[in-house]
Amino acid sequence: MTLGLVIRRVAQHLSASLTDPPLARIGGAEPLAAADVPSLVLAIHDASEVPSGVGNLPKPTQRRPLAVTTIIDLTDPTLHFPDGDVALFAEGGRVLRLPHALVHPDGTSPPPPFDGAALRLTLDGTELAWVPGAPGPQQFSFDPAAAAALDYGDPDGAGVVRFDAPLTGTELVARYFVGEYELTAARYRGVLALDVVAPTAAEVDDLSQAVATALRRGALSSLGTAHGLVPTGWGAIGLAETALGGARRRTLTYRFDLEVEEAVLPTGGGRIARVDVTTALDPGKRPPPPLPTDTGFSVVKREETP
Repeated sequence: MTLGLVIRRVAQHLSASLTDPPLARIGGAEPLAAADVPSLVLAIHDASEVPSGVGNLPKPTQRRPLAVTTIIDLTDPTLHFPDGDVALFAEGGRVLRLPHALVHPDGTSPPPPFDGAALRLTLDGTELAWVPGAPGPQQFSFDPAAAAALDYGDPDGAGVVRFDAPLTGTELVARYFVGEYELTAARYRGVLALDVVAPTAAEVDDLSQAVATALRRGALSSLGTAHGLVPTGWGAIGLAETALGGARRRTLTYRFDLEVEEAVLPTGGGRIARVDVTTALDPGKRPPPPLPTDTGFSVVKREETP
């Protein structure tokens, strides 16, 4: 977990709070042209991490529904790992296996079988429709039989879907829910700087007031646990910036003490259903001490040399 997560959480909170007028850009990047205004530019200075919890340990495994958005690049629909790659499509592109096991929106696992509420697929901006039977154009259906053939975890919850033909396009966005994940937490202290950029000085002033309102006490639940977010600076409005079409800028600063949480999902396609382990004992050496029991793995093959 990095300070970038703090920037993302603040940007998400402000983006949801400041909708009139809508911002052209918000985040850690400077505006480049007049089309990028109005914008908010976020930065963090003089930050330090504060140990959270006893021993700074991660929080227990969570078992509640978590909404996940996965973007699949159709020019390279592959999960890349240091020890190999995993193709997300099978059967010539007609079958897709999502990177995670799915649950229903309320957190329950199948049965009952999944429907369109459990998974939304958008192909280059066009939403695909779920159907219970064989899919047609711009449709998909869940395919437990294909999941079983791929040996991809529990067939009913594996998140394997079928299309009528290989997808043509550049990007597939999948929105679904997972039911079990790790939750890590980190607490940071530092200085948050927000550059308010708008076409005129009056608009800079209005947007500055809106930012101050959005970051007041009692409005910060989406950031995580706010132990402190105190305004420390309200800068003067600067001169017109030619590169931005004459836009003006003001810098606001806050001293923050925030604890943010991040979900860590298992990668590589759902839960590991089986791991094949082969062991051999060398009679010329002392046997090793017994290994601790791990209920997430099973020994399915054992060989002993005489």
